[in-house]
Order: sequence, then structure tokens, then C-alpha cells
Amino acid sequence: MPPIFVTGIALWLAMSAVRADVTGHALVATCTKALANAYTGVAAAECDWYVNPCRVCGREAPAKAWCVPDGTSSADLARVILAAFKVAPEVLTHPVKPFVEATLTARFPCAARH
Repeated sequence: MPPIFVTGIALWLAMSAVRADVTGHALVATCTKALANAYTGVAAAECDWYVNPCRVCGREAPAKAWCVPDGTSSADLARVILAAFKVAPEVLTHPVKPFVEATLTARFPCAARH
């Protein structure tokens, strides 16, 4: 095969991996590793990306429907999400974003804070 073709395939695979949705299995593994390492390092940063999503991403995005109490750490949020996966293992094969958002909304509703 020509080198350009091989490079093109490698680039396509890398881009596909970046765009792939993280599943519950992957998030559980990452957050478990982060918590085992005192919630530090790359695993903690990766876990944090999902368990502590921004409330408003971009100028037009609406505010999220959860209100995490002050002083709640990302490690605390990781524990909440891991506990939710234990209760609903059927979602482990699905993308995590909707499940995490629903879990945070249920656990930390804004109405309770106002």
C-alpha cells in the first residue's frame, strides 16, 4: 500500500476515536482509576470532563439543570456517578453524557437550592 493511503487510514482511525462517545464502561474504569490514585493525574482529568461538565458551553448554550453544592469536589461527583452506574448497569454500554446529566439533575436539582 502507498504510504499516503496508510497515513490516511491512521488519521481516519484517530479522528474516529476522538469523536467516539465514551461508554459507561470506559467512564467507570477511568473514574475508578482516578479515585484509586487520589483523584490525580490523567485519569482524574478524563473523569472530570464527564462528571463535572460545564454548565454553559458556548454563547448560545442553555444553563444546565443541576446545582452542585459549593464544596463538592470532582471526586465526590465521580463517586455519585459510579454509584448511579451500580444501580443502572444496563446503561454501561451507552454514551455517558445523557446518563451523567440526568444523574446530576436528579441528585442536585436547582429548585432545592433556591
